Formats: sequence, structure tokens, C-alpha cells
Amino acid sequence: MSQQVRISHPEQLSLAHWSAPGQSTESSGQVLGWQSEELDTPTLTACIASFNDARCFNAIQIDVHEEFPDFFPNTFRFEISQDGHIWEPILQESDFRAGLAGRAAWNFPLISARHLKFLFLTDRQNDASKYFAAFGNFRVMVSGLVDVAVSSERYRLWVKVNLIDERPEYGWSSSLKSNRTDESVTVDLGSINSVNELRMLSKDDAETFFPEVFSIAYSEDNIAWHHLLEETGFLSEAGVWYRWRFMPTNMRYLRIGITEGARTREGKYVSQIIELELYDTPDV
Repeated sequence: MSQQVRISHPEQLSLAHWSAPGQSTESSGQVLGWQSEELDTPTLTACIASFNDARCFNAIQIDVHEEFPDFFPNTFRFEISQDGHIWEPILQESDFRAGLAGRAAWNFPLISARHLKFLFLTDRQNDASKYFAAFGNFRVMVSGLVDVAVSSERYRLWVKVNLIDERPEYGWSSSLKSNRTDESVTVDLGSINSVNELRMLSKDDAETFFPEVFSIAYSEDNIAWHHLLEETGFLSEAGVWYRWRFMPTNMRYLRIGITEGARTREGKYVSQIIELELYDTPDV
């Protein structure tokens, strides 16, 4: 059976080994910075991040070097390998300029590999007319949700960010309303992934206020939306994880559309979800 990977929560992977010419700064399985030697000619440079075994990831983030911000490589390629001998290109950039925020980021479908190579041309000259390159923190990641949008929130203890904070005490709550009103939670994975499972946690209380009538839709571009599944008259127990499994479906966005929330003793309408998780299997 293919490995199930939670892709809704951000996770930075720890490296077992880092191989690169020049000078690297490392700590606890992380690469905090790298700089090349001063070279006489433009040189093709390979930096290789390795894990103890195959790991799943769908994002790479590289910071601009704080001391040498102008020497981020501008022509490069990322490659993956299972054995360190046969390499497969996955991303390529030419004439690249790192963002003004000081960090470059790439999101892509979930893949599995033991080795990741950052191959680039060291071709920028410094004041000494030597060829030089440098970058800051090098991260291999499961990107997690890059954005969560909701139709309403109750107050600061029940806001959208709580959906992925892994705390069972608080989650997201719609605002209390006197009339039945449609509510929604829309999440963005940052790139198209082949999702095959959704999980949601109900509140651990006699009154869970979990949505009772809702549907799940997905989209690749946030323009065209497609129906995935629907629940009507859903009854929830307190503090229970519920999951919905489906055929692997390409999506970047997922929307929970709530057409009927629970009712309080005062007759108000409200919907509450404590945690939300999405799962994927790596693309072979």
C-alpha cells in the first residue's frame, strides 16, 4: 500500500547528510547557509541533500544569504534520486531573481526521494572579479496549507488558524447567527496535489456544533469547482476524528460548504471544526 502523507500541516524535513563544495553552516540536520569559494571561471556546482531513507516532500525553500544577498544562483535545476546514481530533473530556472522577501520557494506535487540535488551555475563576479555564489537556509518541506479562508469567525479563540494548530481545545467557529446562513472553509495547498483523504475533528463537548449538512468541492485554479462528496443530517460524537476517503483527486483548493450548522439552546446557528487534515500519496 502506498504511503499516506499528511500534507495539510507544514513540516521541515531533517537532513541526514549534506554534500557541497565551499563552506556550509549546518545545525541539527538543517543547512543554515552556504557559500562557494572564489572561482576563476564560471563553474557548475552541485549541492546534495540526503535522507536516511526515501522521504516525501512537495516544497523547497531557500533564503537569500544575509551577507551576500546578490549572489543567489540565477540558473539552476533541482534533481531527485533514489540511489544517488540515477538523477531525475524536476524543476529548472533560468535568469532567476530571488524575491524581495529574501526567500525563494517552489511548490509541486508530492514526491518521494532519498537524495535532492541543487545544481547551479556559479557565474556572478564579486568585487575581486572572482565568480561566487551563496544562499541562506535550505529547506526541504511538506508545505502544508499556504492559506485558509473562512466565511466568518467567532472571536480570537475560534479563528481559522486553529484548524491546523494541532490543539484539541480550540478550532474554528463560524459566528453566531439568528438565521440559517451558508458558511465555508476554503484551503489552499499552494500547488496541485493528488489528495485522497480528508479528516476533521469534532469538539470534545456534549454540544459539538459540528456541521450537519455540508458538501466538499475541489478546484485546481480557484475558478472551476467540482463536487466531491456531500453529507446530510450528519450526527457527530464528541472529540471524534472523522475521515472521508476517495479516489486520488488532483486539487490545489478544497472547500467545505456548510448549508446547515448546528443550533444552540438559544436557537442560534453555528458551525465548529477543531482540526482539519488532508492526505496524499507520493507521485511515482
